[in-house]
Amino acid sequence: CIPSLLSTPHETNGGEFSAFQRRMVAPASNDDDDDTNTIKGEDVIDRLLVGYKRFRREKLTKRLDSKLKTLSREGQRGCKVLCVSCCDSRYDPTLVFNADPGEIFTVRNVANVIPRFVKHEDKTAETAHHGTCAAIEYAVKSLKVEAIVVLGHAQCGGGAHALSLFSEPEEAKVEKKDADVDEDDDGSGYVDAWCGLLKESVKRVCSEYDKDERLRQLEHENVRQSVENVKTFPFVRDRIAKGELKVRGGFFTIFSGGVCVMDEET
Repeated sequence: CIPSLLSTPHETNGGEFSAFQRRMVAPASNDDDDDTNTIKGEDVIDRLLVGYKRFRREKLTKRLDSKLKTLSREGQRGCKVLCVSCCDSRYDPTLVFNADPGEIFTVRNVANVIPRFVKHEDKTAETAHHGTCAAIEYAVKSLKVEAIVVLGHAQCGGGAHALSLFSEPEEAKVEKKDADVDEDDDGSGYVDAWCGLLKESVKRVCSEYDKDERLRQLEHENVRQSVENVKTFPFVRDRIAKGELKVRGGFFTIFSGGVCVMDEET
């Protein structure tokens, strides 16, 4: 039952969901109770389904319905922008740029980081199986996007974590013994490893700014560095040289909802 529930709903001639899926996530009608009265308790899945009903009732206009049907037939051919942003739930590039479905190919990771290109002979299992790099390759080579935007944001938890990892001198950190590591291993470590990509940026920021300025400066520096890193990919460089691709950095402030575009000169 699980694969059926998670797969794309099967449509009949009438365009309705299958009976099983219709019972699970039936399209909302105008007669639905007010959303605030439909949730009993604090079940987060129920809240998602209520949100889905609101989407069907309030957001799925004739224009959007027509747009989705066109995208279903034609695919992503009209997508012109790749946006690399953070996983942070407080902002969404599609919302920030008021974009429709099919307009922005979005890649999200912790701290909106783009690693540097790694040559094939230097690839390891960690660098070869890289979701962000794979998405960039697909967007640039298959979708033929015309712009790459790295959209950072204020109060970045990934940036703060990188600062906590690398702002102190290496000798000041106490390392766990191997026995302790094995005993306490719960499968964690992915965040630390990923934030390691920010290590050099952290060191630059710490050498130039006071402690209370470092996070904001790191957030900006990380955008600048990711913009430079994406240009190290040969297929990106090639399309930039041909005048077919632009790369820009941007920064979203959660409190004000404002966006700043990076000055290419500074």
